[in-house]
Order: sequence, then structure tokens, then C-alpha cells
Amino acid sequence: MAINTRPELLFSSAGLRFIFAALTLVGVVAGWAQGPYAEPPIALPDVRITVGRTLQSPWRVALDTEAQSLRVTHAGYPSLAFEIDADGPEDDKHYEGITLVVGETRCEGPLYGNTVSVFSPNHDAGRTERVQVDALDKYLRVRFEGGSYRELSPGGPDLPVYFEASFFVDGSNRLNAVFNGLYYLFPTASGSRVFLTSRGQEVTREFHPDTHKGYEYFEQVVKVEVEDRVYGDFKLEGLVERLQLHAHGAANTELFEIDLDHSFKDRGQKEVLLRFLLAAPLNPALADAAAKP
Repeated sequence: MAINTRPELLFSSAGLRFIFAALTLVGVVAGWAQGPYAEPPIALPDVRITVGRTLQSPWRVALDTEAQSLRVTHAGYPSLAFEIDADGPEDDKHYEGITLVVGETRCEGPLYGNTVSVFSPNHDAGRTERVQVDALDKYLRVRFEGGSYRELSPGGPDLPVYFEASFFVDGSNRLNAVFNGLYYLFPTASGSRVFLTSRGQEVTREFHPDTHKGYEYFEQVVKVEVEDRVYGDFKLEGLVERLQLHAHGAANTELFEIDLDHSFKDRGQKEVLLRFLLAAPLNPALADAAAKP
């Protein structure tokens, strides 16, 4: 494995000074396929990881080049972290994705003998080729790129599929995000309830450890509210032309899947733009310090 590091660049723009450190991670590893739906390739292509940060950003990014992963923390919220896996399960049995960590709660779980994060890029399109993480003032932006839209639909363009998430904490100490591209969410099947609002109906579904494997589709969904007994409650708002709820079955996982790529596969919506909100507020640093003896 070879690692190429570009020196830090310091420049000014609109009164701000930016430091961007770009790291290219090179390695060809033989092993299992990137997603749960593909056959294992003979060898895996390189994954490129790029990291950038503004000087005043409260986000701190640590890169583990050997594990091809990153850990991001927030100076104002010591209980909050993100663990970002750039590659597939061939080296660590963990799919690429973003694991939200709040206190002792890790938002990830088992899937087909590996581990998958609550926020996951599209697996059907092909393997992730590039991951970019930027700490831009109050925003943390994470972007995955790889595969091709043509792998999802024969009429799709031969361009990389992306998943981009921009996280921030609002004035009420609640974690927000804006998601775009094609992606999945994996809440727990722990008696979690899902409330879907579309332009034609409102429905409720519930997922348990013994829920049988199956699929259900919903058209023009504008709101998804999840009551998750492990991760906590959250909601998504936007427009999903076609949403799939996927129960993988107890033998395969302890999670269920909110699948957004059928908006493109079946309806041609290449980018699913959604607002995410975690209901429970985070504990800010001053509150944490005051609680200590």
C-alpha cells in the first residue's frame, strides 16, 4: 500500500482562510465484493480519500490510512462523533458508510455477516471510488462517489453515483443534515415504527426482529418519521418519487432498510434531496462539564 500526501494549502476567500489537506489512499486488495448484492471481484480498485477543513470549524477529522476510515468529532458536543468507512467489508467486514455515534450508542448493525452504517451510499451501482470529507465552518460535508447510474438502469448515464451528507447542529442543539444523491438508511428492527406521508396517503409500518423478508413501495413520499428504540427518533423531509421499505429477515440482519435508489431505478429521479433531523437534542460541552463532580 502506498500513500501520497499533498502539502497543506493556505489561502483566503471571502475573509476566511482555508486549510485543505488532500490525501490519496492507494491499495489494491483481493477480497469480497463491496455491497451485499454483488459477486466478489478478483481485485478491488483504489479508494481515494480527500480531507479539507476551515480554520474556524468546530469539526475535527482524524484519518486512519490503513483502515481507510475517518473519525470526526465536534468541539462543542463531546458526545457526538461520526465514523466514516471509505471501503467495503473486504478488510474489516464493514460496508462503506457513515456511522453516527451519540454517547454510547453506535448507529450501525449486522447485515449479511458484515456491519452496515445507518447512512450508507448506494451499493447496487458499484464500488465506492472516492470519499471526500470537508469540515466547512459549522458544516461537515461527506461525499461518496462510485459505480455508475447505468448499473442501476440501462438507460442511465455512465457517470458516478454519489451520496452527499452535510451535517450541522442547530441552535436547539439538535443534529440536522441535508442528504442528496442515491443512498440507504438502516434503522433497527427493534419494534421501530415508520410513519410515511405521501401526496396520496399516510401509512404506518412496524419492524421487529422476526419480521419476514419482503419489500413494499410507496409513491411521492414527502415525509418519513422513524421511532427507533435504539438510535432515537428522527425524520426525513423532501420528495422521494418512489421509496422502498425492505425487511431483510431475521437471519440476515437486525435492521431494516429505507431504500431510495428505486426513485432512480423506477422513476428516473437521480438525486433524492432530503432534510434529516435527529429529535433528541445533544449535550453541549458546557453542559457536560457542569454535570461533572
